[in-house]
Amino acid sequence: MSAASPLENVLYARRFDDGLIDLFVGVGLTLIGLAWMLDAPVYGALVPAVLVPVWKLLRERWVEPRLAAVRFSAERESETRGSMIGWLIFGACVLVTELVVVLFAGRSEASILERLDDAIVALPSALVAMGLLAGLMIRAWRFAGYAAAALAIAGVGVLRGVEEPGALILATGILVLCAATALLVRFFRTHPLTDADEQDRPNAV
Repeated sequence: MSAASPLENVLYARRFDDGLIDLFVGVGLTLIGLAWMLDAPVYGALVPAVLVPVWKLLRERWVEPRLAAVRFSAERESETRGSMIGWLIFGACVLVTELVVVLFAGRSEASILERLDDAIVALPSALVAMGLLAGLMIRAWRFAGYAAAALAIAGVGVLRGVEEPGALILATGILVLCAATALLVRFFRTHPLTDADEQDRPNAV
């Protein structure tokens, strides 16, 4: 396998710096948190399946027209596909684990729940943090910060006696949404569409 050039390494490291993937992660966490708060966590598990195709479509329409066309090596493209698939699989495992926690909490004896009450409230957010760390697979290093924030929110929730895990997930989602908004605004300002870009872009919206 040929070594990548320094320029390719820089471009690849910045491939997901536009903030769009942050936006969809934030939206996903917000919807999942709301689903938990409405006692319908099963519906939260459907969120990624709905958001991934929308993310791909908006990336083609919002992000790619603003950037010069870059052709990465076959090894890089394969690495990206594998990382994205791995992230989705890992995220699905996290959601399944959270559902198992809910079922366990609903069927366990009261004495067990009393001992594990605080841990059960914080555990979903801890699992969300693990899912956010998977963003490092695509070299989006800021996701380590999101994961740390999720853990901090979980800790504060436990200390303040929050009883709704969905509220902690929702808070993490809102935080990621705020960061995503700042990244997208910066991206759109740094890479405005020219008249030529608008003419070359099919089905522009």
